[in-house]
Amino acid sequence: MRLLLDSLNCNPNLGSNSESGFGFVREAAKRHHVILLTHRDIFQQAGNRFDTEPLNDVSVCAVEPGLWRRLGCQSDYLLQSYTQGRHIIRRTKIDAIHSIEPNQYLLPRPLAFLKRPFVLGPLHGGAAYPNTSFLEDLSRNRYPTGFHLPKRDAILRLRLAGAFNQALVYGSLSRRLTEWAVRRAARIVLGTQNVLQHIPEKYHAKVSFISSMGVDLERFSPKKRTENRCPVVLFAARITPVKGLDFLIRAFAKVVKERDMLLKIVGSGAGHPEDEAYESYCRGLVEEYGLSELIDFAGAETREQLIRHYRAADIFCLPSLWETFGAVYLEAMACGLPIIAVNAGGPREIIEPHFGIRIIPESVHQLIDELADSLVAMAADPTMRCEMGRQARLHAEKCYDWQVLGEQMEKVYQSL
Repeated sequence: MRLLLDSLNCNPNLGSNSESGFGFVREAAKRHHVILLTHRDIFQQAGNRFDTEPLNDVSVCAVEPGLWRRLGCQSDYLLQSYTQGRHIIRRTKIDAIHSIEPNQYLLPRPLAFLKRPFVLGPLHGGAAYPNTSFLEDLSRNRYPTGFHLPKRDAILRLRLAGAFNQALVYGSLSRRLTEWAVRRAARIVLGTQNVLQHIPEKYHAKVSFISSMGVDLERFSPKKRTENRCPVVLFAARITPVKGLDFLIRAFAKVVKERDMLLKIVGSGAGHPEDEAYESYCRGLVEEYGLSELIDFAGAETREQLIRHYRAADIFCLPSLWETFGAVYLEAMACGLPIIAVNAGGPREIIEPHFGIRIIPESVHQLIDELADSLVAMAADPTMRCEMGRQARLHAEKCYDWQVLGEQMEKVYQSL
């Protein structure tokens, strides 16, 4: 079978959605000839394992930034990919088209309108925030009185290009184009159960479920841990308010009053004023609680450096209030770490009780207290912690191995 795979993001060195695109391309290329349609800038950014890990039977068609580039990378790519795809189909026999862009279930898919069997997904996203009462408490009790993070630049949001990009990618036009793509799709693949509510019921017969993200089990692998050492907690994510680092720091301050523990923070808020101010606030909390000797801000790290942090840790804690999926949870599981997370979005479906703790947030103080209790429970019982880590690795092998996901997707291709 000759496949045209459409993946705006396809660069495993960038992680998350970009690694997802690479993973599905790599698995498809084991069985079929693949033509990859992707965006040049993302494909080339920070290098690409296509340079060091060439894939057999993959031809790359990298879409050049065009006249629409001022509208943003997504809009530019969407408006050019249809033309590029049409040219490819005219020159080459294509048996099916597969559009991969996991976290944008509302993203228009212009290639769906080409006259070939069309596969959409795996899709995730559309996850709800925690309950309304928690969000109300959050607005009152998260930050000290009088403290405000800087708001995003309203002028930028009102620019014509920005407004058009929002309308095209997320607005009512996008919803209509997405429904047309859903209607034309031969198969719709969903990465999480949550997305099903956004697919009209009349199309449910075309739906299959395959995780939208996998994990490289060779790169992300456990290292033998010493049970009697001081436990190391790892937080790995962009430092932005939705990731909940301030909750973890405040919980950690409670824990270290009765337990020895270290916290490693991998990530940065650099590049956006709101996130930079939030990181500064979190660093201020560390100083306020006198935790500078116990909490280490490692900054943004490369993928290989991140793997070393996973292997050096004993517990992974990311109390994010909203995750479309959560690739870092899969990576931590593959490295044999027990997980502590908030019961919202992706973690609600990824994390199982035998290897992780999901906290249902009801108020800011309750969330902090339960984070502290969870950390204490894991720190107090090294045997339980190691067993949960072992179960996490087994679950990653069973459900998120790229080879497993590739075999599941192959069944979709064969059903066309």
